[in-house]
Amino acid sequence: MIRVSAVLTVALSLGLPIAAAEAKTPGKTYCFNGTCHTVKTLEETRRLVGVTTTVKASFYDDPKNDRFNPSNLTSSGEYFRAWKADNAASPIYPNGTKLLVWHPGNRKALTVRVNNAGPYWGDRKLDLSRAAAEAIGMGGVATLQVRVLEAPSKAEATYSKGRTYAAVKGFMGQYANLDAAASGTSGSATRLASNDVAPKKDSPKQATSQKVA
Repeated sequence: MIRVSAVLTVALSLGLPIAAAEAKTPGKTYCFNGTCHTVKTLEETRRLVGVTTTVKASFYDDPKNDRFNPSNLTSSGEYFRAWKADNAASPIYPNGTKLLVWHPGNRKALTVRVNNAGPYWGDRKLDLSRAAAEAIGMGGVATLQVRVLEAPSKAEATYSKGRTYAAVKGFMGQYANLDAAASGTSGSATRLASNDVAPKKDSPKQATSQKVA
């Protein structure tokens, strides 16, 4: 889907410097293709730590496989790794934000760090990497539960060319609910046995109709 990295791609191809305003700045509103989203401020993000939000999500892939992704450059400066199940893009969460994501359809959970902008497509608020979507059993568009685990520092939220964020866990397993998954981030929860929940994938042609944040 359309994302701020398209702006970065053009700027870099022209040899232009990347200003903070051209990247993804907390508190700033971005509009693409008639869709506008405002990136939460760092204070707003800190207030969301531990809060459960329901979002509509999709996923994106390497530009060679995804015509909507213009580049592996990201709005944070970190290289996009479609093959890693630990990163995601969001038009509302600042870069560097650490998220816990839980799929109510199959109870799979993972942790990701936001390192890019987008998608700017309807009311979607999260774009998982292709590997993250595969790990959580998401084949298309899905309604997921999200919880902010850690808000970024100002430095983490600011564009830095070639940066590498601290690693996050990625796929965690299956949990009865988001609270159990949150406990699992500290290693204190027992994951569901593999036969407790039948894996379920979303249809790539069907978007969920639940109310989203």
